[in-house]
Amino acid sequence: MRGTGDALLLAESWVGNSPILVAYPDDIVFAEESLSLQMRKKYEAYGKAVLATMEIAGDVSRYGVVAPSGKLDEQTVMVKGMIEKPAPGQEPSKMVSIGRYLFESDIFTKLKQRREIYQGGEFFLTDGIEELIKEEKVVAYNFEGQRLDTGKPEGYLEATLEYAWRFPEYQEIIRRFAGEKIK
Repeated sequence: MRGTGDALLLAESWVGNSPILVAYPDDIVFAEESLSLQMRKKYEAYGKAVLATMEIAGDVSRYGVVAPSGKLDEQTVMVKGMIEKPAPGQEPSKMVSIGRYLFESDIFTKLKQRREIYQGGEFFLTDGIEELIKEEKVVAYNFEGQRLDTGKPEGYLEATLEYAWRFPEYQEIIRRFAGEKIK
């Protein structure tokens, strides 16, 4: 397997003609309403693929960065382009994809089209998304909630503590542990 595009193509036979939610495991989102449900509502409202996005103030070179087009509502825009891991200064916006996507099954056709012309190296899901963008079939949704990146050690620790803190029975354990370590 060579990248996220190839990985998603492996799921085609199970998906059939149904919509598919793709969730990368290193993004954890805490929200009152699940991110999956938020995205489904946008999909139902606009009938287009949905990219979960957020605005980042700093360096965006580790992300897929969206070039927004027309605004559909306060949190949703049409997508006119996307750049995977742009060089500093080359980013079209500060709106980044967080690795949560909702697609129609036509994503598989688009991935296969791009795979045929691809000549090695990593083959990204972004390659298929770019084909959908050409047909104006993609929206970006700045979701509601808190996103934590567990792909970095500090993010993994933060996500673990954030989750545990939501349960009163674990709060005392965290306080006691931290108190012992801070002494």
